[in-house]
Amino acid sequence: WLAECYYAKKEYARAIPEFEKVEKTYPQSDKLTESIFKLGRCYQETGNVARARPIFNRLIKDYPDSFEARQAQDRLKEME
Repeated sequence: WLAECYYAKKEYARAIPEFEKVEKTYPQSDKLTESIFKLGRCYQETGNVARARPIFNRLIKDYPDSFEARQAQDRLKEME
C-alpha cells in the first residue's frame, strides 16, 4: 500500500520502486495488473516515456483481457 500512498500524493518517483516490489514479491496478487499499470503511469508522469511504453506493452501482451490493458492502450495512444 506504500506505493498507492505515494501515487495518490503524486510522488511518482517514490512510488516506482514500491510498485516494482509488488510484481516481484506478490506475482499472484489480484492487484498485479493495477500495480503494473500504475508503474507505467509513474514513469509517464515523470516524463520517462521510454520506460512507460514497454510496461504498457507488456501489460497489454500478458493481460490482454484486463481493464488495465485497455487503459494502457489509451495511454500509448496519448504518447504517440
